[in-house]
Amino acid sequence: TWLRLPWEGKSPKTSDSVVLRLAITLYDQDGNSAKIDLYPWAVTVPHEEVNFASGSWDIADNERSKLDESLRRITTVLDRVEKTLLSFAERGITANPPQPKLYVGGHTDTVGGDSENLTLSRNRARSIAGYYRQHGFKLPVFFVGFGERQPRVKTADGVDEARNRRADYTLALESPPLPSALSWQKL
Repeated sequence: TWLRLPWEGKSPKTSDSVVLRLAITLYDQDGNSAKIDLYPWAVTVPHEEVNFASGSWDIADNERSKLDESLRRITTVLDRVEKTLLSFAERGITANPPQPKLYVGGHTDTVGGDSENLTLSRNRARSIAGYYRQHGFKLPVFFVGFGERQPRVKTADGVDEARNRRADYTLALESPPLPSALSWQKL
């Protein structure tokens, strides 16, 4: 049986208000209790898309500045979140706050077969994750390939559409859910 827990928070909703941690204490009918900490925070990092040549996962020189700007944005968000998580530990709210992680999801257009596109998209995500690591990103990085299954622009099969050859960047404290048969791989 699912249990729904309504929650509104203590402060008024603002555009920069986020939930990092939910601390839940559960009680049974006998008075026994259990505590659960949930960390639902996740942010999709807005960025300018890195365009990949059809069939390639190589990052072109003229696309690197887009990754540099995305890394700057990622770092800005992480600085704020890490300070808050550190304050949780300093105030005794939680002894071991979770560490933020970066999740990179790669995508392809519909040119090529499904299996090849899954491999290609995974390689694109790994390529971007590796670029971030090489440029100083120290936190854990995970990647996955979605192939042609989540197009930005719907096309017929076999259509070369550059906008579908892309990657998504998500910062989260817990792994974002994935469709079955896919799993996050650690860089």
